[in-house]
Amino acid sequence: MKNVEELIDKLFETDCYVIDYLPQRVPKKMHERYSELEDYFLKHYLDKFSKDIAEIVLKLLAYFPAEIYVAEYPEKYNGKDINNYPFGKNLADLSFEKIAKLIQKSIRKGHLSTVVLFRQENALLSISSQFSVSLYNPSKKLLTRTKTLAQSRGVFVWNTGN
Repeated sequence: MKNVEELIDKLFETDCYVIDYLPQRVPKKMHERYSELEDYFLKHYLDKFSKDIAEIVLKLLAYFPAEIYVAEYPEKYNGKDINNYPFGKNLADLSFEKIAKLIQKSIRKGHLSTVVLFRQENALLSISSQFSVSLYNPSKKLLTRTKTLAQSRGVFVWNTGN
């Protein structure tokens, strides 16, 4: 697991794209209004977004070999997800239904985060609470496929500029 953690840590320092319900970063002058929009989307769109991201990931798995890990649980968390999705274990061999549930829980519940490691592409997809979905160091092929799949679900992929 140590080698996986080191690779993941390195990838978190690379070029980052977000998968988002907006097509680009919101200008600073609009941040106050954006907060209202985000509250609206949290209330009315989070469930759909979690399903959209799960579908995108499942389709990516048809094209790119991947490893799937629970990245973290909150300190002192002892819920049943620890048994269903053990920390440090590659979960890529779970049924697609269980992988989809893991992704949706990561977005909706906020008590766990998931990483999808595309080792052959040297890339990482990080899925955390709410609308925090980021793709690090994607190859051109992975980025193009992700954008196509995102577009089909009505979400966007854009570079954070970091």
